[in-house]
Amino acid sequence: MEVIRPTTAAEVETAVRGALSDRARIEVTGSGTRRYLGAPVMAERQLSLAGLDRIVAYEPEELVLTVEPGLPMTALAALLARHGQHLPFEPPVSGTIGGVVAANLSGPRRMRAGAARDFVLGVSAISGFGEKFKAGGQVVKNVTGYDIPRLLAGSFGTLAVITRLTLKVLPAPSTSATIVFPDLTPQDGCALLRACAGSAIEPSGCAYTLDGRQGSAFVRIEGARAAMDERLRGLEKFAGRHGDRLDDHRAEAFWRDLASPEELLRVAAHEALWRLSVPMSHAPAILAAADRGLVDCAGGRIWVIGADGSEAPPIASDAGSAMLYRAPETMRRACPLFSESPAVDALARRVKAVFDPHGLLNPGRMRAEDMSHAC
Repeated sequence: MEVIRPTTAAEVETAVRGALSDRARIEVTGSGTRRYLGAPVMAERQLSLAGLDRIVAYEPEELVLTVEPGLPMTALAALLARHGQHLPFEPPVSGTIGGVVAANLSGPRRMRAGAARDFVLGVSAISGFGEKFKAGGQVVKNVTGYDIPRLLAGSFGTLAVITRLTLKVLPAPSTSATIVFPDLTPQDGCALLRACAGSAIEPSGCAYTLDGRQGSAFVRIEGARAAMDERLRGLEKFAGRHGDRLDDHRAEAFWRDLASPEELLRVAAHEALWRLSVPMSHAPAILAAADRGLVDCAGGRIWVIGADGSEAPPIASDAGSAMLYRAPETMRRACPLFSESPAVDALARRVKAVFDPHGLLNPGRMRAEDMSHAC
């Protein structure tokens, strides 16, 4: 496969127009860290955005940051940390910021702060027509054009090639405490998460990990040091039991790994990892049927392992949605990756037709049928 490595937005535009002229399909990548997300892309050219890795503008006092998509997450996190700030949606620390936004990767703080798409203020991008466009603004108060930035977040690079991102950042928490409650059944663990999530202690992370018949619940509280002791006492009241406080190093490692659940769950090459979005009341039954799994965002997301490549998503079709997050390549080619309602699927196809009617960009990544329209 031919690999194109642009270093400017103009070179990206030229590459897309050239591919359109040659009727050559493009796989859009950053560092390639999560190429396993979605179906394997069948393309003649790879467009690597790793060379677009600059920090365009950063105004800490305005809580606004503008970067290029190839900027590594490690460099971005280090920059923000020097100013006592962070990305509130707690993305994985690996890969690039463009990949994080393209897949809308959001970690355990999503339950309190929101998802990646909620912090994208503006974008510059190249459509499947080879046309550059901008949407959104560069200040927090500017709400004009928010819809397109939110639309591109989670589109897996199938609508446009992002060349610049403006993001909202926030001050990092001054203190943090993580309490673990071990030896809980899925029923008891999920009940504890639900009780804590809706309480006045306002946790910034609620998770339950299962390995066998029992597991552990983790609750994180962040904020002002003066109120921490009172909130911790409130946590034990809602939990109805005493928990163990993790030291800062172990706590930081747990929540960091939770942002990459495939690593936390030790998913083997032959196994399939499903991400489910269902009502919290469904979580205990789903976990009870699994040997390994976890609940994140106080039940808003459930991750379960399925080793059988013939498995369907482990939920009823009307109970929620499922995504085959990671699996062997043969399964990713054969199995529907996203369970969507007919209305959502039809809307997604209409949006694809507006931005990339020739199927030039990442053809088939979100739905294999898109391959039939490629070029």
